[in-house]
Amino acid sequence: MARQRGAIIRRGKSYYIKYRTPAGKQKWESGFSNRSQAQQRLNQLLGEIGHGSYVEPKGIKFETFAEEWLESRVAVRGSTLSSYGSIVRHRLIPHFGKMRLSEIGYDQVQNFVNELSKEVSIKTLHNVIICLRVMLVGKKGTSAVKRGFLRHDPTRGVEMPTKIQTQIVPPTPEEVWKLVDAGEELGGPGRDMIFVDAFTGLRRNEILALQYADVNWTNKELVINKAVSMTKVADGVRKWEWRIGPPKSRKSNRRVGAAEVVLELLRRLRASAKDPSGLVFSGPDGKRIDPDYFDESSSVESPCTQDCRTFGFMICGTSSRPCSSPRARAQNTFATRWATRASRLPSTPMGTSFRTHTQQQQRSCNKRCSQEGKTGLVAVW
Repeated sequence: MARQRGAIIRRGKSYYIKYRTPAGKQKWESGFSNRSQAQQRLNQLLGEIGHGSYVEPKGIKFETFAEEWLESRVAVRGSTLSSYGSIVRHRLIPHFGKMRLSEIGYDQVQNFVNELSKEVSIKTLHNVIICLRVMLVGKKGTSAVKRGFLRHDPTRGVEMPTKIQTQIVPPTPEEVWKLVDAGEELGGPGRDMIFVDAFTGLRRNEILALQYADVNWTNKELVINKAVSMTKVADGVRKWEWRIGPPKSRKSNRRVGAAEVVLELLRRLRASAKDPSGLVFSGPDGKRIDPDYFDESSSVESPCTQDCRTFGFMICGTSSRPCSSPRARAQNTFATRWATRASRLPSTPMGTSFRTHTQQQQRSCNKRCSQEGKTGLVAVW
């Protein structure tokens, strides 16, 4: 067989390569944003043909591949897989569904980005393209490249809008008290959950998995090593269910300092609990509460727990490593960590007002807290 040279052809702003397979069949590949990428790909193909290792890409429609890819994923969290499914079915399949994978190139992906950027936020757009890249050329899972449907990355070189960095402004103590009041009006464990969240910055799913055995009463810490997470099931009735498992990431395994008012609340809850070593927050039947319960029962919950988590994280942070010494444990307490971080807060209601009007805030919150029979939020800081 004569040595092949192939060809690189420019059409508009994109580059294409043309070559012949060992069987003499002419092939085209598109999706290269510059000549260098096209030349690199052409060299790779010609090398494979010359060494006899060339395998012709298989043909399959994107819609079929996408559904197979979703079903094959087993090493991702249920919530992540659910997000992938939503992106694939609502964004990717409507656009690429009828196309063969071999027809998806740089031009097709760039046009998709240009169209979708008019409909969704920049963050959502980035999430969609990341999902598409994982499907096509991801290192984990049955990507299109691994299965022989693609030979290159069509998302490479695609121009994306720049992400806009926004500053998080946590709620003020007065706003947190309003959230606590809202939880009390809703009834159930909502009020106490919001109170704990405001002092610790825990995620909602971490609070729902918190047990009395996780409370280190001596060192005044909460040991966070589990969370309620979505898990895929195949019982023919449900697609997902909530189970207690590991937290969101490795860094989520941590110890969080607990203020005295939080420990007092936990002691009071434990005294009336059916199981003094079981879940801190449970339903009327004593079983775990599903996160869906809040979404279905109240529209207040979704921003509520996130606001309180932001509030607690900004004023006390969260520790990603165990406290191994008495001094480290002391620095991990709520009061000490607030004192060291207060001067670093930005010029927001949380930063400026706390630095310049501390005494006024203290009197206001202490007055409110005296009615609650507890130490004031600002006072314990």
